[in-house]
Amino acid sequence: MIRLNRLVVVLLIVILVTPIAGANKEAPILDSERYFPDDIGLQWTYSGSVADQIQRVSDYTNTAIVKGKTQKRGVPVVVFWESNQSNRGQAESYLSKNKEGITYFGGNPTTDFETQLVPYRVIQFPIVLGKTVVQVEKRNLTYDLDIDHDGVREKADTRAEVAAVAIETVSTPAGTFRDTIKFQGTMTVWITLSRDKKRMPIVDTTTHWFAKDVGMVKQIEKLTFPEEMAGAPTGTITTEVLTEYSKPKSPA
Repeated sequence: MIRLNRLVVVLLIVILVTPIAGANKEAPILDSERYFPDDIGLQWTYSGSVADQIQRVSDYTNTAIVKGKTQKRGVPVVVFWESNQSNRGQAESYLSKNKEGITYFGGNPTTDFETQLVPYRVIQFPIVLGKTVVQVEKRNLTYDLDIDHDGVREKADTRAEVAAVAIETVSTPAGTFRDTIKFQGTMTVWITLSRDKKRMPIVDTTTHWFAKDVGMVKQIEKLTFPEEMAGAPTGTITTEVLTEYSKPKSPA
């Protein structure tokens, strides 16, 4: 799924939250790029949990590091490494930041489905409070699974959008962060079964909080699956909260 990571964790948002008093809706946020630091050597550690619909909970720790730089499709990108991304093991993400915004160039490991989506803009600068930005909208893609077991992988349409919806204070084990930007988003993947053309949605809704010169301090992601994929309608809720972070050491 598209996700905003430490630089921009998708993926992905519905905008039904009213900004707090004093926040000017539809106003550009100054120095938007400072909420997504990407200096090599930056490191964040998060305390995470994954709960399913029958309340089984798994706790985990995830450390994210700005590992270095490389190129994707001829474009310079920053490499974000995570030790246990959403409790699914090690992963890398590749992002490019410039004055226009942040573009996602994929990750490792990846899927055939994701390679049909990238690259795409995940954050647009300047960030405007209350403005919804469509991250990706594509149709007739090939999905990774043969859900109806007829020997043919399913087709899928997808749309993802994100918005900055409020300015809030967030308390975490790493400290209290004032004036964080709260993002909300939704990504919907409509899968069409090849056997009977039935359409069914996978829905990924996210909420992220980013602090200036720090990055992501908290995230909540809810992922729901249709019955055909899980045996019954089900889903998971993943939460990560910042426990510590460190900046690169200055040269002596």
